[in-house]
Amino acid sequence: MRTAINIPYFLPYLRYFQVIASVDCHVCEVETQFNRWGYAHRHKLPLGKNPSWIGMPVKFAPHTTLSCQIQILDWKWTKKFFRSIEITYHRAPNYARVRALLERILADPTPSLADLCIRSTKEVCSELGIHTRLVDSREAEVDKSLRREGRIFAICKCMSATEFVNREEGRHLYSVEPFVAAGLGLRFFRSLPIPETLAHGYHPAMGGIDFLMRVPPEQQPAVVRMYDLVA
Repeated sequence: MRTAINIPYFLPYLRYFQVIASVDCHVCEVETQFNRWGYAHRHKLPLGKNPSWIGMPVKFAPHTTLSCQIQILDWKWTKKFFRSIEITYHRAPNYARVRALLERILADPTPSLADLCIRSTKEVCSELGIHTRLVDSREAEVDKSLRREGRIFAICKCMSATEFVNREEGRHLYSVEPFVAAGLGLRFFRSLPIPETLAHGYHPAMGGIDFLMRVPPEQQPAVVRMYDLVA
């Protein structure tokens, strides 16, 4: 049973969904400190010559506030969001399909940022044919005082995991020995280059919307699975 643990974002980039596709169980970690400069409440679009961030307003909170405690200030931001989507992608081949997906995701104005991010992740996974089990970290019965590797081990045990998967950029954060001692294998995710014949103008530095808009739906599952897991 392979498991990954990641902070959920609002419509994250392609590699995030590739990580989800590479495991049997993906835990959406919402009980860590909220990063105001992170991607949970922002999305990058190729507006004009330079990428632009489209963000949702969240209520001010102390720096120690957990992601699951962050509240969306209001839902007027969706009007600007959809206008930006229209300006950027109205000529994209998948515009109508992705527009309908976004409307489903944003149909229920939940005040919880974490709930919205998890909802968007589930909806996009369904769109991409990813059947990995998605778990809200709040549902994991673990000691809330645990931090770092101790929390990872506890969550993995709760999920009956035998292997933990992390992105290769985080290799320096972990040593194999503690995982072995905890009865876990440790693998690292590495994305593979996307051939131009499959990219269709997709910008890897952009958020997941760019991928959904540009790549034909019948080719998206193949692109999602362009990755390796290495020791």
